[in-house]
Amino acid sequence: MTGPVTTGDLGDGESDPSSASGDIAFPVAVNEYITDELGFQTDRPYVVQSDEVNKKWKFGLDNQIISQENTIYEAMSKNPFLKVWVLCGYYDAATPFYAAEWVYNHVFINDALQDNLSFTYYPSGHMIYVNADSLVQLHQDAEAWFGRE
Repeated sequence: MTGPVTTGDLGDGESDPSSASGDIAFPVAVNEYITDELGFQTDRPYVVQSDEVNKKWKFGLDNQIISQENTIYEAMSKNPFLKVWVLCGYYDAATPFYAAEWVYNHVFINDALQDNLSFTYYPSGHMIYVNADSLVQLHQDAEAWFGRE
């Protein structure tokens, strides 16, 4: 990419303190990969996050983050073949540990569908693939999970 790499207007960590440490390294690494490995060139900047875009996002009538329990329940109930794999990082600062378990424990899907839901835990943060050991394990887990019947 010939365009500038920018972290958007959230890059100072002020709007989202959990993103401050990754806001510089991540876009630089992505830019290098896209340019050097993939050979893609553009004059457009790569923007990791944008407070301007986030402010325009609508979450519903009260503009709160939507609870996913109903969506998960509907999807899994209507499609008994749907398999859901939830990945959790023990040190995830963006999604508190046990938050996903709490949501899925409140879905109340049919007992027969419980085997369609699985959790895997990694000694990593939110971006599991950034930790080298977790990336290797994630790759192995993904091959096993997608290869199952």
